[in-house]
Amino acid sequence: MSAKFNRVTHQFNDRALLTAVERPAAREGVALRKVKPAYTSIIGRFQYQPQYGMSVHHAAALVIGRRGGLKVRRENVPKALRLWMQDRDQWNDPTYRKNDWSAWARIKRIMTKTLASHHQYLSAWLGYRKTLFSE
Repeated sequence: MSAKFNRVTHQFNDRALLTAVERPAAREGVALRKVKPAYTSIIGRFQYQPQYGMSVHHAAALVIGRRGGLKVRRENVPKALRLWMQDRDQWNDPTYRKNDWSAWARIKRIMTKTLASHHQYLSAWLGYRKTLFSE
């Protein structure tokens, strides 16, 4: 990171951006719903990126849209990923049902560790997915 980048991003005003979206929406009578963006990239990477062949960022936007527009309470773990983790005794259903976000945090931790043992990064998961599931 350069000093210039740090200076520019430090001065970025999140509140001004939110206000710039909220006021015109209220003026035009458009409903606006705020959602928590927690784990959207992780959910998008493991659930929607392989399914639709999109980038992680587009998949995360899809998760945000589902949370806001469709009022989806929880995103279920894909069956292939859940079965792969159960085969390795790294998954149990009571932990999964306890908290949606803790389940996705656990998936990220296990997949990061597994890919690191194959000298891969989490960003390479899509290309390495079939190899992992066939083991």
